[in-house]
Amino acid sequence: MNQNQEKARNWHDLRRELTRQLKEHNYSYGGLAQYRTVFNAIEKYLSERNLKYFSKSLGESFILHIKQHSCLGKVSTKRIPSVIRHLNELLENRDFKPNRLNTLRDFPDRFKEQAQKYLKFLELQGKRASTVLQYRRYCEFFLNQLHITGVVQLSDICAQNIYDAFEVSTDKANFCNACRNFMKYLHRFRIIDADLSLVVPTMRKRECIPSTYSKEEIDRLLSCIKKSSSMGKRDYAIILLALRLGLRSGDIAALKIYNIDFSAKIIEIIQEKTEEPLSIALLPEIESAILSHLTSRRGNSPHQNIFLQEMAPFEPITRDTVYGIVSKYFSMSGIETKGRKCGGHALRMTFASELVMENVPYDVVRKILGQDSPQATRRYVRFDIEALRYCAINVPNPSGIFAEKLARSGGGTE
Repeated sequence: MNQNQEKARNWHDLRRELTRQLKEHNYSYGGLAQYRTVFNAIEKYLSERNLKYFSKSLGESFILHIKQHSCLGKVSTKRIPSVIRHLNELLENRDFKPNRLNTLRDFPDRFKEQAQKYLKFLELQGKRASTVLQYRRYCEFFLNQLHITGVVQLSDICAQNIYDAFEVSTDKANFCNACRNFMKYLHRFRIIDADLSLVVPTMRKRECIPSTYSKEEIDRLLSCIKKSSSMGKRDYAIILLALRLGLRSGDIAALKIYNIDFSAKIIEIIQEKTEEPLSIALLPEIESAILSHLTSRRGNSPHQNIFLQEMAPFEPITRDTVYGIVSKYFSMSGIETKGRKCGGHALRMTFASELVMENVPYDVVRKILGQDSPQATRRYVRFDIEALRYCAINVPNPSGIFAEKLARSGGGTE
């Protein structure tokens, strides 16, 4: 790279400056984590080429490299154009232009006080912070739509306002859920007379069959990991935690040294998703993998996290990093993944399916996986193919009008 031909800046300075701007514009924790994953990928790309400076042309070559090698998760790959755009803004001293979908828009002034009371109500109900944040985003979207269409006060909301916002929503299922909750709140506290939650459209999310892999496929996956290297030891321990204990990617990424009691052979965490405690046995295979990783881990870091990025400044990994690691080895192994997920969640579901196949009761499986809702047991029925065979019934022969139409169309009755 010829630094005299185009603008270029020290990568670490550029990364720090963009991180500061993202935080100033109230990017969510998840959004920052996705940016961090792309930052680390760029850093690795630079390091492999002994480069210290970032330029516009280097950003373009990085995008091409990712397209050719598919070494990042789907979420992070989608984030790359935004990251490169923001880096180019810094290179050219242009103003930061936030991505609308990833920043918190403010409530219109006329609705702000009541909206803040609604968020406080959600917190008092015991909703998780992530749930409150999601409701806030869709509430902001809805109230801004009301503002645009000229609604002056919340008591003026009518069914048509809801339908209009529904039409322009890009995530209709989540919008409906959040809007319905908001309408119930407004009616409960007599801000609106009618319970408009009843007119919010119903959107059903398609329920997919959980992705699982066979023992032979898992053996192929594990055999691809080069456990003699520092990175390989880290990746092996990460994959085992998902595969043998069913830990979520976020919990693996957040796992700290003090979460493991090596003398009692127990892992104790507060789950990121449910905020509930979980205590699980430290299997010998996993203990060996973690200790091997810790003794070969690169760099000195003040963080208590067990798993760190392989590049300086050795920040803790994120759930997106876990996805990237797992999907990388699926790609290396040559396992056919079409129609199946290939991240940490697929390993977690594979673990669940193995428990079900061993006739472990569904409710026990739920507790092992740290799920707080009894409704979660329903998904495990889909794993239990042999048990479902007993529920199958023979298809009855066609009769009546259906049989007549079938016969006229040339179809058989067998």
